[in-house]
Amino acid sequence: MTWRTTLWHSASRDTSPAIALVLCALESEYQAVRRHLCDLETRVHRMGTRYEVGKIGGTPWTVAMALIGPGNIGSAALAERSVAAFDPAVLVFSGVAGALKDDLRLGDVVVATRIDAYHGGKATEDFRARPVTWAVSHRLEQVARHVAINGSWTSLLTEAERRSAPAVHLSPIAAGEVVVASRDSALYRYLNLHYNDAVAIEMESAGLANAAHLNDALPTLAIRGISDMADSQKTSADRSGWQRRAAGNAAAFAISLLSSLDPLEFGNKSDGRTPHDAVAPARPGPSWSPTQSFSTDSRATNFLPRDIPITGRAIETERVIRNSDSVPEVLVIDAVSGMAGVGKTTLAVHIAYRMIPQFPDAQFFIDLHGFTAGHPPLDPKEALGVLLGMIGLSADEIPQSIDARSYIWRSQVARMRSVLVLDNALNAGQITPLLPGTATCRVLVTSRRRMTGLDNARSLSLSCLSRHESVRLLGQIVGMERILSDRSSAEEVADLCGRLPLALHIAGSKLREHAGWSIGYFRKKLTAAQSTTQTLRADEKGIAASISLSYSGLPEECKRMFRRLGLHDGPVFSADSAAALADTDSEQAETQLEILYSHSLLEESTDGRYHFHDLLRDYAKDMARRIDSAADRKRSIERLVFSYVETSQAASLVVDPHSRNSGGTSVSDCMGPEFSGRDEAMKWFESERLNLMAVIRQAADLHLNDGLIRLAESVSAFLNIRGYAPNAVEIHQLARDASGVMQDGRSMMIAAENLGAALWEIGDFSRAGQEFDQALALAKRLRDEPAIARLLDRIGFTLERTGDYATAVTCLHESLSIRQRVNDRYGEAKTLNSLGAVHWRQHEYGAAMDCFKKALRIRREVSDRYGEARTLSNMGFTLARTEDFQGAFRYLNEALQLAVRLDDRQILSTVHNNLGYLKCSTGHYTEGLESAERGLTFARQAGSMYQEARALDASAKNFEGTGNTDEALRLFRQALDIFEQLGVPESGEVRTAVRRLDHRSL
Repeated sequence: MTWRTTLWHSASRDTSPAIALVLCALESEYQAVRRHLCDLETRVHRMGTRYEVGKIGGTPWTVAMALIGPGNIGSAALAERSVAAFDPAVLVFSGVAGALKDDLRLGDVVVATRIDAYHGGKATEDFRARPVTWAVSHRLEQVARHVAINGSWTSLLTEAERRSAPAVHLSPIAAGEVVVASRDSALYRYLNLHYNDAVAIEMESAGLANAAHLNDALPTLAIRGISDMADSQKTSADRSGWQRRAAGNAAAFAISLLSSLDPLEFGNKSDGRTPHDAVAPARPGPSWSPTQSFSTDSRATNFLPRDIPITGRAIETERVIRNSDSVPEVLVIDAVSGMAGVGKTTLAVHIAYRMIPQFPDAQFFIDLHGFTAGHPPLDPKEALGVLLGMIGLSADEIPQSIDARSYIWRSQVARMRSVLVLDNALNAGQITPLLPGTATCRVLVTSRRRMTGLDNARSLSLSCLSRHESVRLLGQIVGMERILSDRSSAEEVADLCGRLPLALHIAGSKLREHAGWSIGYFRKKLTAAQSTTQTLRADEKGIAASISLSYSGLPEECKRMFRRLGLHDGPVFSADSAAALADTDSEQAETQLEILYSHSLLEESTDGRYHFHDLLRDYAKDMARRIDSAADRKRSIERLVFSYVETSQAASLVVDPHSRNSGGTSVSDCMGPEFSGRDEAMKWFESERLNLMAVIRQAADLHLNDGLIRLAESVSAFLNIRGYAPNAVEIHQLARDASGVMQDGRSMMIAAENLGAALWEIGDFSRAGQEFDQALALAKRLRDEPAIARLLDRIGFTLERTGDYATAVTCLHESLSIRQRVNDRYGEAKTLNSLGAVHWRQHEYGAAMDCFKKALRIRREVSDRYGEARTLSNMGFTLARTEDFQGAFRYLNEALQLAVRLDDRQILSTVHNNLGYLKCSTGHYTEGLESAERGLTFARQAGSMYQEARALDASAKNFEGTGNTDEALRLFRQALDIFEQLGVPESGEVRTAVRRLDHRSL
């Protein structure tokens, strides 16, 4: 039986593009808008102005954009030229501005409700202003308010950008001809007096508004991201990247605003042509127009399933559609792959409907049942019979041989401009006989497997939706009012569904069926469920049922690998870790990982590394619990732990060759892989850090104490160097507990020492001292003199931080004596450095320099580069106290260069802070603020509260030097809070500064 449906042809509709003109003054502003557009092509005005014209994916809007440079005069001229050239429906300026009000924050977005051009005037005895004020389009302003309220525009920002929570302000903007870079300037005072409701200042919007006025009040809007506070810190804000971030926020809001506009509502006048032939393509376009009218065959057929609205996928859709906008020489195939439930079929059908204007003669769809429960894959011969029936052949007319069927199919389809959707394909062999032979047809293939063996196929791999898109999809099913009543729970439900369209549809259906369930109640049900894949079940569409079809088609060794990978709690895995889990070699593991990837049961992270989708991981864990014994599962994790032990020990001895002497790694003979150098070892550690943390936690849960202790020791040096102190505290606490269970004195000593060192780095000096004391007692019981000397040094340095200098000197001299006796040159330099710090605290700068010079000489002899950088920094800071500023700069700059090469965040924070103090002492306050700001960044990355407080203190001193006592007082108070919490001597000096500035303000 065959059937035909009426072909919908877009030629009957008004397909004129909606044109928006977007102008920018700076390159950073232009690039921020440009990244949101697709199908970009260059146009050149007859007078030389260059434009780029592109589309906003998933919307009817075409955007013409130009870079016009700063200044109102230039913006007026080029805006007028651009409006005449493109005849746009709306005109938008997207860029940055300075804040005139303190309640604005860097990165906030300001949408101008009024534009004040304040520079016009008459000079008599004084300056008599003749300001011009331009009102913005009421209709555009209302849309902007809606976009600001619903917050959807932030979906165009990255996760990190959204965390900073930029606010949107709809307020007046002042537009002039000069940059305001000081709040002490006469111009700033003038603005504050006469334009005190303007919240931001810039240099282009007045010209833009004038051009809009001259073009029949063209709807116009200025959107500005706050890049500076219009004060003396403008240069610092620019260097910190705020101009780029502010431009990105403004562009995201502008694109979201345009996407929300209805072209018909704004009376677009453009017919898609370039008025007066003013601009032309920079290069020849396609030989035929994709919107060209075609005669439609009266027998035209459409066998596509119903097109349903899709959420997200705009980029993927436009990518495929764009590829259909030119005449290819050979058949074009788009192969859409992805895991079960990711929305492959829905997307392919939607794209096929979008392609009807280009391929109007017929639209074919066939389900090949490659992965359908209870249905075997469709044989190619049978599939050809179905397709031939679609084009009108009766059963008697269809030959029996597959070759004959394929020939007739190709010859008939060659006469049509058509779309063929081959859905749910098993492999390339199933679909090859079904392919047309000419480029007059476009083919869309969907499969859970990647069609690597298919000639001329362009691969499109679908991943899960974003959180914003997932919540929007839930809202379409259950109603946005219900979602907005508890958006945070809705976001958690989306995450628990793995942001997978099928899972979201099932979850939404359950919520729609149970109208009495709150979103929070359903979230708790999903959270409490042992297996999310089993809970999200809707008849045969359950997630577990869909995944099981992919799993059941695997070879047995790949099934086993899939289950073993589910045991790994780390975010990614390589062939080495997979081999350890499955008890095979790396070559076999790599082959099995490739098979799992080709079946869309794994996703590729980077070269040779893979990860699970959350629901696939959940399914793999569930299958492992069902099929594999608890003993087998534990042995897999144990093999993984010791695989990481071997590699991390080898990497640690390359990263820090002195770790044998510093308590970092107690293993003397390492059997792990070889690393070519420090950079490769550090790269391995960085890429595996989260895996290492996860495996250590698993070892603790399974009481794999020996592996846990050894692994914690071997990663200690890396965590110290890179400043992952909070991670170090966690794993060394686990190692300390495990060594206590084993009653292994040496392991207990090393774990306590490493825990103390990690606590010291985060600034918890009290607990650090307690751990060092316990480790020292164990070292004495073991009669381990190198360990005793090492721990006396650590105790002395801790006492130096807390102000007990007399006891610190006693401990350090005892440590120095032992280290000299056992000829521990590395340790001797370390103790001399600590002793110099105590002398510095007691203002004995000559004695301090003597110790530092001796330490530096030894550290260079033994190639202790980390120690060398620390000692150089100490020497520079000491000379600054003696007012030998030239010598101080020399040592600190040398320390900085070395710290940058080592990429040690702890050292970098210390050196930058010391430079911040030094530049304050020499009156270079702006440079001092920049150094302290860098020190603060590295301190927070390293989790060092002590260095964070020093950075705040250094910034406060520099602000006080500039005369900004309010900011200085605020930062002094923040530093004081931390110093008092740490119990360090610096709190006294900072407390005095707070009192002084408090008294001055009174």
